[in-house]
Amino acid sequence: MKGYYLSDQMPDIIACEASGFSNWEGLLMDMSDQGWASKTDAAYVDSTYGTLGFPYTTEAIGLAYNADILEKCGIDPKSITGPSSMEDAFKKIDSQKSSLGLTAVVGYCAEPENLGWSSGNHLMGAYFDSGLSRTDTKYIDQLNNEVKLDENRFLGYANMIGLFIDYSDPALLVNGTYGDQVHNFAAGKYAFITQGSWIGATLVGDEASSYAAAGNFKVGMIPYAFEEGQDTILTSAPSWWAVPKEGQADAAMAFLQWCAEDSAQQVMVEEAGFISPFKDCKYVASDPFASTISEYISAGKTSRWQEMLFPQISPLLTAILQTTTMKR
Repeated sequence: MKGYYLSDQMPDIIACEASGFSNWEGLLMDMSDQGWASKTDAAYVDSTYGTLGFPYTTEAIGLAYNADILEKCGIDPKSITGPSSMEDAFKKIDSQKSSLGLTAVVGYCAEPENLGWSSGNHLMGAYFDSGLSRTDTKYIDQLNNEVKLDENRFLGYANMIGLFIDYSDPALLVNGTYGDQVHNFAAGKYAFITQGSWIGATLVGDEASSYAAAGNFKVGMIPYAFEEGQDTILTSAPSWWAVPKEGQADAAMAFLQWCAEDSAQQVMVEEAGFISPFKDCKYVASDPFASTISEYISAGKTSRWQEMLFPQISPLLTAILQTTTMKR
């Protein structure tokens, strides 16, 4: 993209991940005054340059579940509101594991090469954001600015991870792959899985035959409630559409405004399969997780993905973990 810019061939609309906006500092249109900006909580907003990114879809991070398994066990997912109720649900399902045909209660893994991005990034986002408003950045700021974790909050988070380890598939924990994790969930072998809503496309795509054999079970998602009362899932656009100042900026912004309106939202949701980040959208995608995500968005029960603001400081984080006492 920088080559296009230097050769004066910049597209009128570009895609940016959160970490990519800094490459275009001062070169993108502020779209704060656009009509769509007030209809979503998922726009990319820079504190200096304004609303720079249009969210064309949204993804969610939470504890995904097989609704059929929970129903057979008499567990209402809405009753899982904190660590005690989460553990009680896990114990109840574990006691019926054989009759339910489950390999494990949870599909969780900590294998670093293939799944570090999941357990080490998306799940760490639960520590930063669970239960917080979308504008609350105190825990990511504390780590970035003070090189410090909130010990009580992090202990609760660590206890939740310990619970996942206790009830996960031992074969998956340290040697599994992303494919193993999603396949076994699709095949009805796990009641819960620690992945985001993007696996919905896999359930009805690459894993469609396994998913069908397991009954095309209904799925849902609950918050990573490692403290009692945390009631938000984490949602964000995986990337955004941005408009460079040099080019047909007015026409590009008019197109994005149309994309947020009813006729385009119908196309984007029902034909392109996107999960809309716009509060007034009346269409629901066929993605297995679409309805539950739409419900959380409509209810205002979402937190932002602050882990996307997490710098590349893994050695620093390792040092913090080594000096933090965690007792279960």
